[in-house]
Amino acid sequence: AAVDCLAYAGEDRLVSHDIGGRLKLWECAEVALVKTLTVPKGDSANSANNANAKKAQARTRFGLTADGRYVCCGNPSGQVFLFDLNSGERINELSMPRIKGFVTAAVFVSDDRNLALCTNDAILWRWDVPVAVPEPSGQAALVAGPPV
Repeated sequence: AAVDCLAYAGEDRLVSHDIGGRLKLWECAEVALVKTLTVPKGDSANSANNANAKKAQARTRFGLTADGRYVCCGNPSGQVFLFDLNSGERINELSMPRIKGFVTAAVFVSDDRNLALCTNDAILWRWDVPVAVPEPSGQAALVAGPPV
């Protein structure tokens, strides 16, 4: 599928998003695909309300934390998904019944403590996203709070 968006995640890793809703992590030095993460398309009822739902998937931009460990990406149903690029796990899903449009962009604010997204109905949304929450392993984890 055609690549819609890409960004560096650290010095030697590149993340791409294609129109099929796949996030791909590439190692640049080895020119190798490391992981493929799928952004769920979401609730078909909400997608059906959008005349441009197919176009929406192609126009979704993703965001990365400053250290390149976490990525956030939205979908045509107004949901945003957070992934850990190191493990490949989907760690959180953010949604809210009031979001009726599709997500055109999702980004972490420069301090990685907030997540901003915009939808096709010209509304901006922000969530608190606390970082460095200790996990049992002693590693830091990313967790999302309620929208603000």
